[in-house]
Amino acid sequence: MADRYGVSASFGGNVSRENWDKFLKRLAGGWNFEINDGRVVTSDGEASYDDYTELVHAAWDSDISVSLDVDGDHGYPSEVHVWFPGMEAPERATGAGDSKAAIDIADLINLAAAGLTLNMVISKYEKFDREPDPLMIDGAAATDDDLEFVEEDDDA
Repeated sequence: MADRYGVSASFGGNVSRENWDKFLKRLAGGWNFEINDGRVVTSDGEASYDDYTELVHAAWDSDISVSLDVDGDHGYPSEVHVWFPGMEAPERATGAGDSKAAIDIADLINLAAAGLTLNMVISKYEKFDREPDPLMIDGAAATDDDLEFVEEDDDA
């Protein structure tokens, strides 16, 4: 059996109905969502590595901002995964818990040796200290009715 980790995620931004439905359909009902402070969140408790990386990539592929926190366990550190518009791909950082990224002293030493200043390091990591904007679907705030994908009946 694959190791399972505690996962919580927040989704938001301005998305089209088509992209939101694509996101929900891709996940095929495998996650429970709720609205919290205008963002769509999930805290389903546990997920395998493949499950939570699929969640991040489904958001990225659908142009939905995401911030996902994975609890450390089984000898692995916690992680924070993010994607926001303008980023080429989702990024991951070691986590410190509570959806906060961490950087260790060895990493700081290596970055300094590579010529990065403190301001450059901060700009590289500040995206991990950001929440998605509230979710807007076709310009309207997301509602509970938007949280489940309903396949339209072509015969109707």
